[in-house]
Amino acid sequence: MDKELIKKAVWCRLGDDRGLIFKSNIMDTMIDTAIAMVGNGSDKLVIQQTLVMCLGRQALISKGQEMTTNDNGVNFTPPKVSKMCYDQYIEELSVLRDMMTK
Repeated sequence: MDKELIKKAVWCRLGDDRGLIFKSNIMDTMIDTAIAMVGNGSDKLVIQQTLVMCLGRQALISKGQEMTTNDNGVNFTPPKVSKMCYDQYIEELSVLRDMMTK
């Protein structure tokens, strides 16, 4: 398995082509973990496992950053990124389960 190709594939699926959200060292750790979890599975399985872990991680991090800001009576509530990441995480997790049962 070529880790660099897996990394690029996951970044592409996440829409993070330049690795701005998930830095290279974090992605390497996630890929190593995915390989350990999947074993001798295909590259597609490793990519999917890494994608699921990235989305779960981002959903948790985003949840901690979401808050309503109030300044002199003006309220601002940013969009719920964690909800979008979590929804995509659930979708990709079901794809991963299907891949693992085949």
